[in-house]
Amino acid sequence: VAQTPKAEPAKPRRQNFSLSKLMYEKPKQTPTTREKRPAQELSSTVRHTPKIQAPSWLTKQVITGDISPHKEERAFAMEYFLDCAGHFSSPRVDGDAIARALEMAVYEWSEKYSVGDWSSEKYWEKVHDVVGAIVGKNSTGSIVQQIINGDFATAYDVVCLSRKVLRDSFDSS
Repeated sequence: VAQTPKAEPAKPRRQNFSLSKLMYEKPKQTPTTREKRPAQELSSTVRHTPKIQAPSWLTKQVITGDISPHKEERAFAMEYFLDCAGHFSSPRVDGDAIARALEMAVYEWSEKYSVGDWSSEKYWEKVHDVVGAIVGKNSTGSIVQQIINGDFATAYDVVCLSRKVLRDSFDSS
């Protein structure tokens, strides 16, 4: 059986590129107003993105219980957190709510990671790390935008970041 060579399909002719043609040729008319476009086409182009809700610790004041354990130190630390609340300049979040949630999370963290009795040294170390990460060296730290975006589900997630990550936020400003 003899094989016949297959005929290759004809390639479409390639158009030559012309800069002058590109410059002087009128643009093709396309409908630009909504009236000219069919309703079905409009509905397929409209995209509804779901509104992402910020975690509650960014927007709602946490009801603080009795802070009597280590009251003076915690009240003093709260002043630091409330001072840095101004760096959260977004209508989506409440800076005071963030400050209170962060202080509570730092205290919780320090209780967990203190060997034996509660350590004010661990507490203040973390207070300075977190506040520094927010305030930044020259301007607001990079972590602020992540907090505003809702990248951290809880304040405790921010507090649990390593010293290196918090320091990087401080230096990024």
